[in-house]
Amino acid sequence: MGLQKALKVLYLTAECVPFAKTGGLADVAGALPKAIRALGHDVRIMMPRYGRVEVEKFGLRRMPETATVPMDERAEVAAIYEGSIGANDGLTPVYFVDSPRYFDRQGIYMYPDDAERFIFFSRAALETCRTLGWQPDVIHCNEWHTALIPNWLKTVYRDDPFFSPIATLYTAHNLEYQGIFGYRVLEIAGLAETGFIAHPDIAGQRLDPLLRDRRDRLFGILNGIDTELYNPATDPNIAVHFDVTSIEARAANKAALQAEAGLAQHPEAPIISIVGRLIDQKGFDLINAIVDPLLRHNGCQLVVMGTGEMRYHEMLSALAARYPERVAVFLTFTRPLEQRIYAGSDIFLMPSRFEPCGLNQMVAMRYGAVPVVHRIGGLADSVTDYTPETGEGHGFDFATYDAMALYTALIRALETYRHRDIWRQLVRRCMAIDFSWRRSAVKYVDLYQRALTVKAQGQRTLADYALGPQAALRRPADAA
Repeated sequence: MGLQKALKVLYLTAECVPFAKTGGLADVAGALPKAIRALGHDVRIMMPRYGRVEVEKFGLRRMPETATVPMDERAEVAAIYEGSIGANDGLTPVYFVDSPRYFDRQGIYMYPDDAERFIFFSRAALETCRTLGWQPDVIHCNEWHTALIPNWLKTVYRDDPFFSPIATLYTAHNLEYQGIFGYRVLEIAGLAETGFIAHPDIAGQRLDPLLRDRRDRLFGILNGIDTELYNPATDPNIAVHFDVTSIEARAANKAALQAEAGLAQHPEAPIISIVGRLIDQKGFDLINAIVDPLLRHNGCQLVVMGTGEMRYHEMLSALAARYPERVAVFLTFTRPLEQRIYAGSDIFLMPSRFEPCGLNQMVAMRYGAVPVVHRIGGLADSVTDYTPETGEGHGFDFATYDAMALYTALIRALETYRHRDIWRQLVRRCMAIDFSWRRSAVKYVDLYQRALTVKAQGQRTLADYALGPQAALRRPADAA
């Protein structure tokens, strides 16, 4: 680290592996803080203790301190539990905010009081720092669940000597999920008297004008994956271990996957896999349009794992019934099965309509599954299209979000699969790519330093954030 100061960073997240997961946010939260801590910084994670986060299962310890949390016109109490992630020589502390009223549920989201639940969590996180006497230099907020914290530090906690020196960094993992609620949320959060910024060009859910106006504070960092957790050379969940020098061992994992999924035991049949949410954004509208001809004419097999929209549950279940030895569908998510699917499949399909980064394609490549993706966002950043003329590339992509374009990309992959020497080269290239978190962690530390520099230049008032002559601070009277 040289002369760089070791930072204290509070990493706030609604989910984190191995405790609770619905998507990629949990994977990032379970890996990025460990990578930053490995650089010499004091990073601590904080998340809610949901009903599924069992004290005994995860070896949590209830701390003697409690946090008093202002909520609307009342105060509530949060208990605090402590656990950790990582290996014994590099444990990263994880604090859990406990409140049966808000979090003693098996689910994570999709409750009618979600706004109040995550206001409570965010406020409790701040008060827990005070209670523990641990003052972070930077609070790293993630997604809408903790998005009020930068506002609070400029308003509610502005003159509080404990919080006034703290800088913030906010990561938007997916702009589709914005946490849009009514004005009552500001009252519960204690912000109704302060007001909020209305950008003159924003209507409905369009954030592009706001992001462009704030581009001096906007940065993009490609995610990484936890290369300790996702390591085919040591993974306890797969049939046979392998690495980039022993890819022939993937054949045993393929046979094991076919047996587990109830597929026909055909070693030469290419297995296409899909792991993720079963929603339009992940490209299932395109998949629905081409999957029947794909299976009828190409001798491939399909394995799908995930949950999502009921229409896609029904579509995939019907597909499995029509092709009982060709298609397997697991309407669930379990990490051991996920890893066996990556290890045993030949092609990983991820035709997302949009994808800010994406992690599954990186994990699939680490296990030697060659990706077929829509050329957009993080998929374009992490997958290079294979070009037979030059021999360069390690995957297959399509530029136009169109069913025929997807079908063409899959046919290119399946035809290349027939050329075994070339295919083995692609597998080795995929497995050799470094998708570890270290490079991304260094970039995040740089942003922490930038945030602290901006903070040191002076506190700004809400009026300073006016984004043009028409921007205004909205009050209850005009906040309809």
